Amino acid sequence: MGSRKTVHVPSQLAGTCRRFERWRRTRQGRSRIPEALWPAAVKAAGKYGVHKTAQALRVDYYALKKRVEAAEIPPLFRH
Repeated sequence: MGSRKTVHVPSQLAGTCRRFERWRRTRQGRSRIPEALWPAAVKAAGKYGVHKTAQALRVDYYALKKRVEAAEIPPLFRH
């Protein structure tokens, strides 16, 4: 059995985390992340980096990275 690592979430990212967690509690089965949530994740990735944001929001790193690249976030912020 693996244990989950605790990830420090910047306070500004906490609201986005709560939105994702609310969706997880109410979703049916293994449904996809709603398109309405992705812009907040992309914006957070531009500020905190893809890796830290993907960990905090518990989303796939590569899915988030692809969306960040499509949004043309400057490379400096693609961690």
